[in-house]
Formats: sequence, structure tokens, C-alpha cells
Amino acid sequence: WLTSYVVDFLTRAKEKGYHVPEAGYGLALDWLKRSTNGYLDGAPAYVGYAYAQYVLARAGVANLSDLRYFYETQWDNLPTPIARAQFAAALAWLGDLDRARAGFANLQPANYDVSLRWRDYGSELRDDAAALALMADSGAIDDKTLITQADRLARSFQSRKWLSTQEMSWLLLATYEMVKRGGDVTLTVDG
Repeated sequence: WLTSYVVDFLTRAKEKGYHVPEAGYGLALDWLKRSTNGYLDGAPAYVGYAYAQYVLARAGVANLSDLRYFYETQWDNLPTPIARAQFAAALAWLGDLDRARAGFANLQPANYDVSLRWRDYGSELRDDAAALALMADSGAIDDKTLITQADRLARSFQSRKWLSTQEMSWLLLATYEMVKRGGDVTLTVDG
């Protein structure tokens, strides 16, 4: 999971035009590809698998047929909301918007095991922020659904006194994606 987190950061930096050494970046993507081609030891391993597939898809090197097969056979075993959002976003990045929309509509696992949060440094607020960021960035979700998700996130955020690094980073990404999607804003004050 942490490797995916680092490669996600590098991928986003590269997209923004920052210099990312190609040799190291290529090796990191190769490592992620190899890590997704082996045996997955149940639901806890799917947390890292979903993130790796998202990063590979964003980098343009994921295999769509592998993602479709996993979606059709293992979606119900994805154990956390963020893993589901990342996997749905991976499908969207590869152009499978129908499965992406269906995935985004089904983010809450039936048997959510909160003890898995230690694997991905998670919380409910972080998962909600990540879901909004990934939904907005994917282009697969309509504005009305995004606004509903943003309102839910805002209510959850208001009750928090402290934020983790993961919560802050995903809140920042969610804000960025919503502003980017919303376009220019014009305000009028006092008439």
C-alpha cells in the first residue's frame, strides 16, 4: 500500500510537469505490475491490490481485462470503501465508465471490518474524502451525485477536531478536484 502511495504521488507530480526520474519511476511501476500478478491472500491483500491497480491505470499501464475480471469475480471481497473507490476509478481511467459508475454506487462493503484500517491508515473521513476526489477526477459521476457526496463529507468534517495526514491529503485532493470540475467562480459581495 505504501509503495502505491508513493507511486501515486510521483504520477501526480509527473502529470503536473514536475521532473520525475524515468528510471526509478519505471522500476516502481514494474514493481506494482508484478505485485498485482500474484496470488492475493484474501480481503486484506485486496486493499493494496486496488490501490496498485488505480495507480497503474492512472499511469496508463494497467490491463483492462484484468480489472474487468477482478470486478466481476471479486468486487464483493473488496473490504474498504477507499479500495472500492480506487478500483472504480481505475476502471474509469481505462474507459470502462459503466463498471466505474456501478462501483462508485456501491462503495460500502457488506461486511466492513474496521480493523483493516491499520493497513491503509484509514478513517471514515479519509474514505469519504478519497471517494469524492476519485469520483470527481474520474469523470464518471454526475454533478448531483458529487454534490451529495461533498455535503456528506462537509458534515463529517465539521465534527472533527484533529485530522490525520491521510485525512488532510485526501481532503485537499477532494477540494482540488471539485474546484477543478466546477470551473471559474464569480462572487458578488454587497451587491
